[in-house]
Amino acid sequence: MYLNTLHEIALSMMNRLSLDDLFKDIVKRACQLLGTKHGFICLVKPDSNIMEAKVGVGIYANYIGVSGNKRRRAS
Repeated sequence: MYLNTLHEIALSMMNRLSLDDLFKDIVKRACQLLGTKHGFICLVKPDSNIMEAKVGVGIYANYIGVSGNKRRRAS
C-alpha cells in the first residue's frame, strides 16, 4: 500500500507543472494513507527563517499563507 502510494505520487510529480497542485496532491494522499482528514505543508522561505503554510486540508485549510519564524532545535 505504501509503495503504491509513493509510486502514484512520483507519477503525479512528473505530470504536474504547478508546485501548489503537487503539494495539494501530496497532502491529500498522505492524509488518506494515515487515515486522517487533517494535514499541511510548510516551506521555509529562501534566505530566511520564515516558514509559510503552503497547503492545508481539514482544520489546517484556514492557515494557508500564514507564516512564522522557524524554531531552532537546541544543540
